[in-house]
Amino acid sequence: GSRNMQQDGVPQKSSFGNKFSNFWFKIETGITLPDTQTGFRIYPLKPISKMHLFTKKFELEIEVIVRLAWRRVKFVPVSIQVKYDPNERVSHFRPGRDFFRISVLNSVLVFFALIYYYPKKFFSFQTLAHIKQEAVKPNETNLKKALSIGFGFFMGIFPIWGFQLLIGIPLAMLFRLNKVLFITAANISIPPMIPLIIYSSLLTGQLFVSGEVHYSSVLDFSSKEVQSNIYQYFVGAILLSVFAFFAGFIVTYGLLSIFRKNPVKE
Repeated sequence: GSRNMQQDGVPQKSSFGNKFSNFWFKIETGITLPDTQTGFRIYPLKPISKMHLFTKKFELEIEVIVRLAWRRVKFVPVSIQVKYDPNERVSHFRPGRDFFRISVLNSVLVFFALIYYYPKKFFSFQTLAHIKQEAVKPNETNLKKALSIGFGFFMGIFPIWGFQLLIGIPLAMLFRLNKVLFITAANISIPPMIPLIIYSSLLTGQLFVSGEVHYSSVLDFSSKEVQSNIYQYFVGAILLSVFAFFAGFIVTYGLLSIFRKNPVKE
């Protein structure tokens, strides 16, 4: 059931709490729901019976819908009416303690969403099939596909961590590149690859920027090394991203030219 939280008489703390909960639910699942704190729900028993829930109090209503979303259970919001009568309304919600418990739960759920749900979703069979479909889309030239891959590698390595896709996607749209191929290639900077990218950037920068270094392998350098050689890192990362662009472009264009049947003429 979805309440109209904009109607007159809705307590401010209820409205804020619902917006807060909706925001974190979207971060954790990628799904937008109008009311994630409603108690008027019908749960599908089969998927819930297979889950071991870790919470028992108010935060359970968040855990259960997030984990159902991770299991790809469909949500059907239904508008309901609600009446907030200050003389009749009874709430067992403890603002300090329960809000803290919910915040801790959201922190845990965001962590698992980043390391489990979103990677699993990205590498799902449907996603891979869509990527394959985009890769062989007949109405795109080999040049455009190769540029999309190369630009994805470039943005994934370029030293603007946290903003690669935020800047790269609008640019890919501006230049009419294949957005799916771009995003796929830009994910070269997934967490397991970050140490290797930083290490390679430092080594590349070392060729052009003089500086004292104390690392001999990807497992041997630390954040202090990066901080003390930040200029070397930036120079190396920029050069490495340019190299990755050309490498991705040349390899992709070559493979498409060899294996793609009846390509669109440039």
